Amino acid sequence: WTPGEGDGEYIVFSGRLSHEKGVETLVRAMAGLPDIPLKIIGSGMLEANARQLARDLGTTNIEFTGFKSEKEVRRLVRDSRFICTPSEWYENAPMSVLEAFACGKPAVATRIGGIPEMVRDGQTGLLAEPGDPESLRDSIERLWNDPALVHEMGAAARHLAETDYSPEAHYA
Repeated sequence: WTPGEGDGEYIVFSGRLSHEKGVETLVRAMAGLPDIPLKIIGSGMLEANARQLARDLGTTNIEFTGFKSEKEVRRLVRDSRFICTPSEWYENAPMSVLEAFACGKPAVATRIGGIPEMVRDGQTGLLAEPGDPESLRDSIERLWNDPALVHEMGAAARHLAETDYSPEAHYA
């Protein structure tokens, strides 16, 4: 996983499409952000429901890509502006966040479980309240509209990946 270049023209959710991952909350948040493209990478039990919700809300800015290989996910994350991890359960250390940080991408994520230890609010990303589409929407919009902040947080995220989450740190 290496840093991407450019500002990215979309944001990414990558993971299993299930209730605890907050996909429905993300779809609801994105319905209020029609000018911000989102790629939802993955599949799962909630895929049909999430697609239907997106249709019901009239969204045109959400692309469901389905399952992608690790190489494809890496490219999509590297070319994005940032990722979104709207979990609604007590995740410990989501791989999607670690992978984004390795690519020099900040994250908009929820304030639950171990996520705030990784996504340091205002430093490596922005935090929103779990299950709250408005809070998530506000964080996404704020980061999307501030490319300088995206670059600053992306650099801090990459630094964190290289230090606190390096193989050497893990072994120690």
